[in-house]
Amino acid sequence: MTPPTRFTTGRGLASRLLAGQTIVLIAGALTTGLVAALLGPSIFHQHLLEAGHAENSPELVHIEMAYRDASFLAHELRTPITTLTAYHDGLHDGVVALGPGSQAALTEQTDRLARLAEDIDEVSTAEEGRLSLLPEAVAVSDLLWNAGEAVRDRYHDAGVNLAVDTTSAAGLTVDIDRQRLGQVLSNLLTNALRHTPAGGIVTVSARQVDDEIDITVTDTGEGITPDHLPHVFERFYRGDAARSRGHSGSGIGLTISKAIVDAHHGTIRALSQGPGQGATFVVTLPRRQT
Repeated sequence: MTPPTRFTTGRGLASRLLAGQTIVLIAGALTTGLVAALLGPSIFHQHLLEAGHAENSPELVHIEMAYRDASFLAHELRTPITTLTAYHDGLHDGVVALGPGSQAALTEQTDRLARLAEDIDEVSTAEEGRLSLLPEAVAVSDLLWNAGEAVRDRYHDAGVNLAVDTTSAAGLTVDIDRQRLGQVLSNLLTNALRHTPAGGIVTVSARQVDDEIDITVTDTGEGITPDHLPHVFERFYRGDAARSRGHSGSGIGLTISKAIVDAHHGTIRALSQGPGQGATFVVTLPRRQT
């Protein structure tokens, strides 16, 4: 057997050094984030009380929500920035060469930061009421079918069954921005797929309730604990480990969905009986008056 050359050995050592440096940096960032997440809110809350804010006052709630948003935003940024920093230092010090592997890693983390920036801009636009809507009469059954077809291949690949039930949607029409509401259903179906194991079922359906239309996405997946249900539409919320960022996604898809539904003078709510009991998301829209 031909012994490895010095170049090959050196490059292997450089790769291991870079990997070790990256792991250390990421571990440090995660540890810092975990400590901040566990201790930061209680310390911040105590400081607000000492500053004169009344317990459970509206001002206190909004200030703490802003603090939580800022903390989770920092967490979303920390990992890609840490990885980029490690590769930058490695390239600068000559520890690693700019090969296909490092290029792929740099591209992935750069794309992640770009997607996060786009998501933040979109949710800000939505929450500030600056969404441009192009409403038109849309058959609810068409809306459901189009949403289902858009994600069907992903469901097939994940081994999750997708059922589009238009039985009670026949003849129902809503005045909506087709693209925007399609985005809402895409977010809900993607979210359901993310948290439903292979062999599970996700069902999208609709029905009329008085003068409103309920569009429902139900999954048989991980479920949501009762104390986290009120917070699932908050941007970057990570309270429930079962529906956490670890599954991928920027953490604001549901926030954007709520803002879009609000712009249509509708409502969106989440329901779940708890862990392991699945989850249901219901979008309620005014029925088109004919």
